[in-house]
Amino acid sequence: MTIHRRDTLKLVGAAATAAIAGCSDAPGLGGGSDDPDPPAYSNWLTTDDETLVYASLEWSALEEFQSDSGEDEAPIVDDENAGDDPMIGLPTGGLVAVGLAGSFGLAAFGLSGLVALEGQQSGSEFDSSVEKMVLANEAFVVTGDLETDELDERLTSESQSMFSQQYEQTETIGDYDVYTPVSGERNAIAISEGALVFAVDSDAPVDVIRAPIEASAGDTERATAEHEDLAWLAATGGDGHLVLGLYGDPESPVENQTGNESAVRTEDDYEVFTDASGVVSSLTFESETTVTGDLAAVVAEPDEETLEEVVGSTATEGSVEVDGDRVTASATWEKDA
Repeated sequence: MTIHRRDTLKLVGAAATAAIAGCSDAPGLGGGSDDPDPPAYSNWLTTDDETLVYASLEWSALEEFQSDSGEDEAPIVDDENAGDDPMIGLPTGGLVAVGLAGSFGLAAFGLSGLVALEGQQSGSEFDSSVEKMVLANEAFVVTGDLETDELDERLTSESQSMFSQQYEQTETIGDYDVYTPVSGERNAIAISEGALVFAVDSDAPVDVIRAPIEASAGDTERATAEHEDLAWLAATGGDGHLVLGLYGDPESPVENQTGNESAVRTEDDYEVFTDASGVVSSLTFESETTVTGDLAAVVAEPDEETLEEVVGSTATEGSVEVDGDRVTASATWEKDA
């Protein structure tokens, strides 16, 4: 697995294609009031039976770094085993989770054109534009400048694709109009001017999308308010362009959505995190030549020596700190301009 600034959006497109084919502020160690606040995306997060898996993709930020030259560039991390470093494997797993399952999910509603695949401009089929995509357990959240009339028209029109269905508005949740299939009951999508929230192939899709909508509105308890250690994890390791967070004992997010058990690495893929109750890791594309990363974990009896050997092992420079059961790491990857 490699980090390649120019190819991040292409990876999302490739992941979505595979899914469809398969289905035909600064980190800190403290625990007090001086800890940074969790990122804004955490407003969408709730736990399910005390567990949570989430991923966040800053779509608009990645678009800014997409090369227009079309020329091949050397990747910042040029190592086929780079995914063995959890500071790369975890957040890029978040990219695959959102890209694979999220893009496939949008296709079920006839809305795949909202995000850019290779050779397209973002939102080329829509006046709406996307800023962020968030996976929150079984629900997907897409935020941006959304034109509700055009989304309504697309959802309620007769399907033009074998992968999508025709929908009808059936209820509201707060400021969101909820649409469910005219024929069928396992998908649901809710739209507003600032966000859309959807679930696919779920036993109770409306309940699934209700949780993040009500959390965002402050009508139900957010995961980071319910669990102090999760708030610390998200604030310390999860403020980046690509984020993957796991708390409790969640299943693989991609396995939940597509049946693909190997597309996303979780904390169980890394021996140093076998006893972790939570791990959050992120990557930020600072420039064409620099990527930075942060990781936070809560681990029973962490092995500091092994952590220093494994975490950030591919980085140009980095550090690992352990304070009781709390682990933090930061790293920088650079290549010559």
